[in-house]
Amino acid sequence: ATCLTAQLDGDVVGRPVRVNGKAVFAEAAVDLGGAQAALQALVTGEAAVGPTLAQAYFVAYAQTWCAKLLPQTERDLAQHGPHAPPQVRVHATVRNLAAFASAFQCKPGAPMAPIRRCKVW
Repeated sequence: ATCLTAQLDGDVVGRPVRVNGKAVFAEAAVDLGGAQAALQALVTGEAAVGPTLAQAYFVAYAQTWCAKLLPQTERDLAQHGPHAPPQVRVHATVRNLAAFASAFQCKPGAPMAPIRRCKVW
């Protein structure tokens, strides 16, 4: 919980508005756990699963959160929760999945491949 909250506190949206990690933590944890479980279900039993299938999964996941928000709405979501703005929900989830970094060849320590990943469940 501390790890994910700290990551979320470091996220910025809009012109710049910091995300309130405590306010959006619960939904971010559910997003992360759900995405991890869905990816695992996708690749379980597939001997030759390569980055192409994983990339397709992550692109589809991100597209589900595609939205255009008014700046005030984005600020309110970021600061008061319980849901973070869509962009933050995507980033907070996929950056904590090693499969994402592997699928897109992110170097360790890159913004989407932090050295310290948060885990739930």
